Amino acid sequence: MENKQKKTIMVILGFLVLILVIGGWLVSRVKKNLGLMTGLKRETEQLQEKTVSLKNLTESYQVYEPSVFEWEKWFPRTEEEVAKFASEAEKLAADSGVILEVDFDDFPEMVEVGGEKMKGLKIEWTLKGDYPELVKFLGGLEKMKYLVQVNKIFLTKGKQINTKLDMTIEGILLMKDL
Repeated sequence: MENKQKKTIMVILGFLVLILVIGGWLVSRVKKNLGLMTGLKRETEQLQEKTVSLKNLTESYQVYEPSVFEWEKWFPRTEEEVAKFASEAEKLAADSGVILEVDFDDFPEMVEVGGEKMKGLKIEWTLKGDYPELVKFLGGLEKMKYLVQVNKIFLTKGKQINTKLDMTIEGILLMKDL
């Protein structure tokens, strides 16, 4: 009987060990799945935040979309568009009563504007005229639908007898890549 009791106790102990091993394995699987679920929950929350941000950007873009296409016109892309800009500047000079000489670099290059690199064409304007005429030209230049970064303006007494002031403007006509 004693042998039978030992066998029964061994079977019960074996069964208990088996239950503990299976229980431990189940607990480890549950912990692993809980970790995965926590990670998925975090990713889902981040995706929801990004979805809200994307929705806000979409709404903002819809507000500014018409302007974006208008602003695109402010950046000449080709030699012909640069020539159009020069023609408009010459017309503005004539309407303002100043004499204008324009000198462009031969080729555009990458320039820094507000910390960003953009394509730009260096330009130098030499203007001759009276002070009110020069101010009128600058006011008209400001209203032109082109983006020009003005780097330097020099104003000196005119070198010619009939001219009271000479003004030199050095800047960059900002352009858009093709």
